[in-house]
Amino acid sequence: MLGRGGDRARKALFDRLAALPESDPRRTAVRDRLVIGHLELAMHIAKCYSAKGADETELLRAAFTGLVRAVDGFDPAQGDFLAYAIPSMMDEVRRRPEAETDPVPVSRALAAALEDLDRRLREAPEVGALRTSRT
Repeated sequence: MLGRGGDRARKALFDRLAALPESDPRRTAVRDRLVIGHLELAMHIAKCYSAKGADETELLRAAFTGLVRAVDGFDPAQGDFLAYAIPSMMDEVRRRPEAETDPVPVSRALAAALEDLDRRLREAPEVGALRTSRT
């Protein structure tokens, strides 16, 4: 993740993204690195809301949608990416149960990363199962 200590890397990636023209195929790779670098944050936000009884997979997809939209809409001249992305993801997660949103375009690499994350979530043991196995 591009969290702590990743501020310089994040800024460099956003600067690189801004410098590349829309038609440049390298934009997709830079965008993917930014999104993949923040997937753990999206997963954390989804887990916070799943404790309230909502479907974790749907919440993860909503947080992922918010993350992709945040990467696409962020202007580095306006400030910190995390201050922009976290509310974007939380808004998507909060309104996800109420209304379906339009899908965001993603590369195959991002789709594969999301599928892998989804698979790992489904394979993770439940908290109750962990408690039972320790006794």
